[in-house]
Amino acid sequence: MRIHRSSLSLLLLLVAATIGGGGQAAGQSVKSADGMWTLTTDTDVLAVKKESELMINASSAGSAMAKCPDVDGVTFTIPAHGHGGSTTPEAKKVGTCSYHVSGLTPTMGGDWLLHLQLKEGSKTTTAVEFNLKAQ
Repeated sequence: MRIHRSSLSLLLLLVAATIGGGGQAAGQSVKSADGMWTLTTDTDVLAVKKESELMINASSAGSAMAKCPDVDGVTFTIPAHGHGGSTTPEAKKVGTCSYHVSGLTPTMGGDWLLHLQLKEGSKTTTAVEFNLKAQ
């Protein structure tokens, strides 16, 4: 049986995409500390020494949809080493219950923690934490 070079290349690309998940990192869903919100990221893997950004969507964990919270504060740290990234993270609300988080620049590989402080109106209500991997 003779296999053409282009067919073999295509087959290898399809196998690599299947095994590697297509090269896209999966997101993650976490509940807020008070249990009222489920927040979901579009990825959980960041590149080392490259400024990254995330989209986060919030949904009410209860049956009634409450007003979406605002992000009151953002921190991005590597707990094993006790420091943050090389840029200051920011979160901006972009539509109903969606947030754009920018300024995520891990300085080294490892497990990083993205902490968001949520508030409704002028009252800080809860926090949520995402475990992110820098590689």
